[in-house]
Amino acid sequence: GGSKDNVLPDRVDIEGTLRTFRPETRRRMARRIRERAQGIARSARGSAAVTVRRGYPPLVNPPVLTERLEARFRTLFPGRVHRMAEPVLGGEDFAYFLRRRPGMFLRMGTADGKLGSASLHSARYLPDPRSLLSGAAAHVAAVAILQGPTAGPSAGKLAHPAGLLASPPAAENPSRRPSL
Repeated sequence: GGSKDNVLPDRVDIEGTLRTFRPETRRRMARRIRERAQGIARSARGSAAVTVRRGYPPLVNPPVLTERLEARFRTLFPGRVHRMAEPVLGGEDFAYFLRRRPGMFLRMGTADGKLGSASLHSARYLPDPRSLLSGAAAHVAAVAILQGPTAGPSAGKLAHPAGLLASPPAAENPSRRPSL
């Protein structure tokens, strides 16, 4: 810490992100960080104040829904669906939604190197327009699965601010169906 490598500062502030897959692991790690920081400070006759803010809860997709959506996406997007081999420690506020309603977080490729488009979280982010069609199709499929065959009279219809659409417009006219 400090502004020079040969001067000991009066105070050092360290910030970071603590991400875990389970809340109990997060609590244990926060306790261990506090213990280590205070122990190191005591060894140098100092003190340490550690504040760990709660942050986002772990985002875990429901396994049954994930399997159903993955199967549907594989038929919609042959050869373009990839399951991540390992869990990812992304921090997402979407985790709060999954605590209250069924849903699934997925990642969608939107950059096209040939077009020079940058990826997400870049100041130069510009999605490949074709990815918007794929994203819309994925959302329509997800809504249909979430509503299910016993969802009542609106089953299979897409909620829309202007009312209910019976199906995506492209499906009404097969000659205008976008290629995905």
